Amino acid sequence: MFSVEFDTSGLKTTYDRANIEAMKGAIAAVKFGVEELMKAATRNLMGVAHPPGTKSPYPGNLPVTRISRELSKSMKYHFFNPISAIVYSDLRSANYAAYVHDGTRRMKARPFLKNAVSERQQAILNRMRYETLKRVGR
Repeated sequence: MFSVEFDTSGLKTTYDRANIEAMKGAIAAVKFGVEELMKAATRNLMGVAHPPGTKSPYPGNLPVTRISRELSKSMKYHFFNPISAIVYSDLRSANYAAYVHDGTRRMKARPFLKNAVSERQQAILNRMRYETLKRVGR
């Protein structure tokens, strides 16, 4: 889950313009973050295809091998407000997503979403810094 929130209520009215520009930067950065996490998580779910009932060619590794594309299609996002969002796997589409991500006693965990976050976290934070400084000024 990727979530970013700012509390800007303490700024004085003289800084309203900077506040508005900082919020625009945060909104742009959150949109970028959601897009990046969706791409990275989907990429982690698009491994080698294999027929149903056969063993995975490389079990326990990312990208997750696939029999169908249901798991990658189940990736969704939701904006709670302009600066707070979540990226998740919809359990109504693929109710086994948690088992793939966290593993079971017989199957190694393949944390496709956790790895996407750790892989893209620095780029998202850099984009947030860039967007805010670009709008507010250096």
